[in-house]
Formats: sequence, structure tokens, C-alpha cells
Amino acid sequence: RALQYVEQLTKMGVHSLKIEGRTKSFYYLARTAQLYRKAIDDAVAGRPFDAYLFKTFENLAHRGYTEGFLKRPAHQEYQNYEYGHSVSDKQHFVGEVIERKANGLEESDVKNKFFLCLSRGLMQ
Repeated sequence: RALQYVEQLTKMGVHSLKIEGRTKSFYYLARTAQLYRKAIDDAVAGRPFDAYLFKTFENLAHRGYTEGFLKRPAHQEYQNYEYGHSVSDKQHFVGEVIERKANGLEESDVKNKFFLCLSRGLMQ
């Protein structure tokens, strides 16, 4: 959850940030990069931190966020022993569209459970 420290990091002379996401979905990585890009652009332009970024970030399925090595949290904050999966009731990565057919149907590589009655958003 380094998002809140982007302004401080840019003032300290940090020129690049790495988002760790080897085990994350394409959707999670794209949205996270988008949110950090906005925070970086705001910091460089001298605009105050937009707290709405936190709300958007919290909507992503995740296992909980910490400030990692930027701030030393209490030991119990490092591990999540209550559940071993990402939690969110707002946004989930369902899968990747493999093919759009002429009849309007799509073939998808499904990665997570979903229900037909729920709406979906596509990210291109």
C-alpha cells in the first residue's frame, strides 16, 4: 500500500516504482498500474494526493495490503492467516476473452467462478 507514499517518494528523488504482481491477474495489474500512474502524475504536477485512489484500490480483489518495507508494521500485519484467497465484493478477474465470434458470442479462458446474472466490464 505504497500508494499513499508516492508523493514523498518522488520528492525524495525516486524515479521508478515496481509493482509486484507475478501471481496477480492481468486485470489487477492493469488497474494497479493505472492507479499508481495517476498518483505519480499528481505528485509530479504538485497536486494533492487523491484519497479516491484508495477506494478504487480497495475494490480490487486482494489479500489485504501492508506498507511493506516503507514502514515497519506490527508482525501480525505481514501475514493473513484468516483466508488464503483474495477478497472483494466489487471487482474480480473472471477470465480472458480468447475470441469474438461473428454471431456476437465470445469464447473466454475462464479463471474464476462467475454467475450469468452479474454484470461484467471489459478491459482492453
